[in-house]
Amino acid sequence: MHRRSLLLVAVSVFGLAACSDAPTSPEADALLKRAPAPAASGGAGQADASIVGTALAVNGESGEFSTLIAALQAAGLVEAPDGRGQYTVFAPTDAAFAELDAFLQANTPLTLADVVADTELLTDVLLYHVKEGRRISNSVLPARQLDMANGDKVFVAEGGLRDAAGQSVGFVPDLIDIGATNGVIHVIDTVLLPPSVVTLLASLEG
Repeated sequence: MHRRSLLLVAVSVFGLAACSDAPTSPEADALLKRAPAPAASGGAGQADASIVGTALAVNGESGEFSTLIAALQAAGLVEAPDGRGQYTVFAPTDAAFAELDAFLQANTPLTLADVVADTELLTDVLLYHVKEGRRISNSVLPARQLDMANGDKVFVAEGGLRDAAGQSVGFVPDLIDIGATNGVIHVIDTVLLPPSVVTLLASLEG
């Protein structure tokens, strides 16, 4: 996955999420209608489609992260140019984006839209949700830490994750180990905050 491609993905993913107040948005609905149907699968663990195609199928059943999936479909997140890469994506729900926006508005002069406007910060947040390599849950959970695509670490604690802000991040039940031809998806209930966001929030306290 090239960093230039990830820059485009970052703007698409968080831009759409910030514009949506509901689990689905007009933009998301339009993209989902245009999206090609993924290959038939015998279950979430069956890797019969790419990360994007598989996520679309899971989202059709759960509705947990439709805005994020619309952005993935639009920008091609985690689709390696040569088609041979494997990636692990920790995908926040739409509710997780809404909770982050509410936190920012209540505690800082910022909103999620302000974070979206900062391309460098935005990209750093996005890359903090992607790990190179295919890591299913029984490989993730015994680990002490994960090296993420932005160069920072996510820690593993108490059956979930802990980010640079010390947030406890849980996996959404029944939406983990979602297999795909080019990796695996784990849906999470909180947006992971990298060190750059922690530094920004600390600067606003003074």
